[in-house]
Amino acid sequence: MLKHCMLLLAIAIGLAACSREDSPAVPSQTDKGSIIGRWYGDVTGTTFALWNYGRVWQETEFRADGTGTTTVYYLMGDIVPVACEHYDITYQVADDGRLTYSGNDRPYRLSAKLLSDGRLDAAINDKQVELHKVDQAMDVNFSEWRGEELIDVPAPARYTVLVYGNAGADMDYIIEEGFWERLQPSLTDKSNVRVVNMYKYGKVTEKTDANIKLPKYGEEGNIVWFELDSQTDLTEINDGGMASVFSAETSRQTKICTPANIRMFMEFSSLECPA
Repeated sequence: MLKHCMLLLAIAIGLAACSREDSPAVPSQTDKGSIIGRWYGDVTGTTFALWNYGRVWQETEFRADGTGTTTVYYLMGDIVPVACEHYDITYQVADDGRLTYSGNDRPYRLSAKLLSDGRLDAAINDKQVELHKVDQAMDVNFSEWRGEELIDVPAPARYTVLVYGNAGADMDYIIEEGFWERLQPSLTDKSNVRVVNMYKYGKVTEKTDANIKLPKYGEEGNIVWFELDSQTDLTEINDGGMASVFSAETSRQTKICTPANIRMFMEFSSLECPA
């Protein structure tokens, strides 16, 4: 899925600007029944990394018992779903039309006013968003996105460390001794610290020198992109997962020093391992 999405990087767009009209008066009384149901909003930009490649849509369901669910979909270029974030919520609604809810397993909060035209004027993690009842068009979208194979965005860790580099034939030494042997014993709790690495193997020079070992995890020009944890098998870092985004030919042509590629690495790594 990610390999397909990366081919669409050329259609990356900036964050959409939101235009807002003056809100109508808040109703004096609110029946919880007017809140119950499915709501949606465009929450572009409210991600762990600032998502610059497309739209971010949120679907929230409020149930009568004060519980609900929220699902956030990350789209590449407004059309291709890339990742999905799902969590349970609890909420309360007051008579003055104010609604508050929070995520049960992650730092997420919302406060909103139910407006007389049926909108929720919401502040989601301090970002203003308009929520509307799910209509037929959005119901079709959500149904299609639920059927896709997406990155499952996990609950955030306290910290995520991003390691990004380019070296020559000693790339294996950097991976093994520079990071694996030193960090692996500490990376046992994914709710605390996660580490994502992207390396590009540089040119192998002086191949006849007995002191220069040929690379074993990737060939010249290859890109490896993987999470480093206590279970990582270094022999598999070039076979699947995030590494599978780049074919051998794509790797050789990709310059990891460009701002667009650095941003892409940070954003997709933050979807895989948010903090």
